[in-house]
Parts: sequence; C-alpha cells; structure tokens
Amino acid sequence: SQFPEFKAMRIHQYLRRPLPTWLVHIYMRWKMRHVRFAGYDAVLILGGPTIACARNNHPNVWYCNTPQRWLYDMFPLELERRGPASRFVFALFAAMARIVDRSAVRYVDAIITNSQNVGRRLFDAYGVRQDDVAYPSVDLSKYRFKQQDDFFLSTARLTEMARVELIVDAFKQMPDETLVIASGGAHLDGIRERAF
Repeated sequence: SQFPEFKAMRIHQYLRRPLPTWLVHIYMRWKMRHVRFAGYDAVLILGGPTIACARNNHPNVWYCNTPQRWLYDMFPLELERRGPASRFVFALFAAMARIVDRSAVRYVDAIITNSQNVGRRLFDAYGVRQDDVAYPSVDLSKYRFKQQDDFFLSTARLTEMARVELIVDAFKQMPDETLVIASGGAHLDGIRERAF
C-alpha cells in the first residue's frame, strides 16, 4: 500500500522482479549513470549505486548513510563466506566495482553523513571528508523512559551484514540473560531457528 502523502507523486520503479545483489548493483549503477534530472534546484542522492547520477546532475548532495560496506569494511567477511572459485570472481568484481564507485564520488558536489562514525567510514573508503553531519530526525518528545526491564534489546536489521546470529550465539552461552530482537529482515527465519 502507498502512503497517502505519496499519492500525488509520480514514482518510477526500475526493478520489478528480484535479482541477485551483484546484478542489481550493475544495473542500477548503469541506469543512474545515464539519468538526467532537469528542472530541479538540486539533486539529493541516497544509496550506493545512485551516486553514479552525480556525474550528469548538478548541483547535487549525497546523503550518505554508509559507503557500500560489502565493497569496503565488510569486504573480508564477504570473501570469507565464499568458496575458492567464487572468492576469486567476487574479488575481481569487487575490485572493479570499487574503481567505478570511487570515480563516481568525484562528481559529488557536497556530502552529508548521518553520523561521525559514517564520516570515518567515508574517509576510509574514499579518502574524502563529509561537508556536514545531519543526524536522522527523531522526535524525542514522543518517547519517555518509564523503566528498565531485565533484558537486552537488539534493533539491528536481520541481514547478512548485521551479523545478528553472533548476538544470538552469545546469548545462548548466557542462559540467565534475555535477548529481545525487535526487528525484521531477510534472515528472520534463520535467526528464529538459531535462537530456539
């Protein structure tokens, strides 16, 4: 279902069927490299492959939630999960993807990160610094601390990168402690199986 505030907007969906992540990366990078936005004061760029649109669209601002972690700081983990032949192919693909990714960043006019931590990741991945930090907005007046219960809370997305299975395994070693996972994601079923 669509949010009411989006009903008046024209939204174009580029991919209509699920594809492997690496293929989505190639397709979206190519698509974004060729898109031209006309008649706008500025272009706000979000997400990994979308920075390719910076080349043809100025002025632009990249709001960076994080550099693509599978290409940079989580790359060793990605390699470790593959067999020898797959590892070689993946390493070659990732090396080429990093070259393309880093070249796209040269066309970004301004970079805003969502935290200082992401700013450090940005510098490690690209050797550039953010122009500013804009923390995700949360209206804290809506929330009040009532009491502390006797459990630990994980809100991490249940994806391969988040590695929530390590948290589950740690809590299995501490039977007197309680872990509450308040999130979802592609690995929900696997995390449930692992927990029980």
